[in-house]
Amino acid sequence: MKPLLFAMILPLMAPGTDPAPASPDGEVEASVDGPETPKERLVYAPIVADRALRKMAERLDGGLVVRFREIAPFELVVPTEEEALDPAIARLLRFGCRDISCVSALAKTYEVEKVIMGQLGTEDGQIVLSLKIVEHKRGWSSGK
Repeated sequence: MKPLLFAMILPLMAPGTDPAPASPDGEVEASVDGPETPKERLVYAPIVADRALRKMAERLDGGLVVRFREIAPFELVVPTEEEALDPAIARLLRFGCRDISCVSALAKTYEVEKVIMGQLGTEDGQIVLSLKIVEHKRGWSSGK
């Protein structure tokens, strides 16, 4: 594994650290001018991986969800965190969200326009994580 890629993935797998509070009593002050606009909602589909990489994919899933929630400019919906997960959605996620039909089912169920999906695999002996944001209505994706 290239050192740079390893350095990028390692923080995702490590437990998150909380930043120090802004004041000794733990209070943080912030102000925003104008009306607050709601964040766009995106659904996070678990990373699809070959059998040999599934444990790593599960750990990356957890790390990515935490990091997205900390820094992303959108609200993240994670179906696998729901207690009463729809059996049809559970079946889709168990087999891996790999195509536009899965994206459409997730988008319609959670009333969103975009789904984050990823794949963990090997290329030329290196482990590669590929993430995409797919717009359900267009079948369009961005990212790698």
